[in-house]
Amino acid sequence: MVIKSSVLTASIVFSALCLAPIAAAAADVSPKEYALFMDWKDGQEDEKLAEDDQETKTKKIAKSLGVTVAELEAAIAKVQAVESTLGSSTAAAVKGSIQQTPMASRLLDVEVNTDTRHAVAYVKWRCPDKRDIDLEAAYVAWAIGDSNPLVNVLGLWCVNEIDTKLFSAQIGRESFTKIRKSSIPRFAASRYIRFFRKVKRGPHR
Repeated sequence: MVIKSSVLTASIVFSALCLAPIAAAAADVSPKEYALFMDWKDGQEDEKLAEDDQETKTKKIAKSLGVTVAELEAAIAKVQAVESTLGSSTAAAVKGSIQQTPMASRLLDVEVNTDTRHAVAYVKWRCPDKRDIDLEAAYVAWAIGDSNPLVNVLGLWCVNEIDTKLFSAQIGRESFTKIRKSSIPRFAASRYIRFFRKVKRGPHR
């Protein structure tokens, strides 16, 4: 009976693990790789290259971008493999990281725009207490750096119960990757808030 009980317990634990939600993983595409891919894509429409075959186009585009053909082709192959789901998978990964923060229940929306050579994330959340905004903004910025290597710029804002903006700002990858989750309660208002630009406070559009 002990053996049967142990087997049953192990089976239950295994089943629970299988049913547990798995955090979404973002594609492993860097800002540089994505920019190279988008530049190559734009180059396909360049009238000056219209009469060139694909190999010649790629060589000329690589030269104009200051990279080797091998580097450009590697970036193209990497992005093409995930292009159709890149924005959605990155947004899902961001949501997963935000769920690991105290503001998880107040997240309203996450979007990732991949239409230009620099991927931009947009995050909106509810902020009922204005005293916590700096803390919450730092958690959002941390989540972008924690969840994916793609996003180059984050635009973020929070709203009250009637959807009026109370805070909005932007922050770049070079800054949000410096934020440490464990340090946010201590440094959000004194240090990390300085990483943000175009900061607006109080009711605004």
